[in-house]
Amino acid sequence: MKFSDIIRKRIKYYLAEKNMNIWSLCKITGIPCSTLSTFMNCRTKLIKLDTLLLICRRF
Repeated sequence: MKFSDIIRKRIKYYLAEKNMNIWSLCKITGIPCSTLSTFMNCRTKLIKLDTLLLICRRF
């Protein structure tokens, strides 16, 4: 399993735990929905560290 797959799995876990969806996470963090959606749907393998930090701070 690749590191990006682990990150996706963890984000999905926390979204389920907080009863949130990707759209609400985008709204709260200010990350463009296209950026987060592209990463979560495996259309890109990389996520910027600053984007990941925004997600981490939310959870």
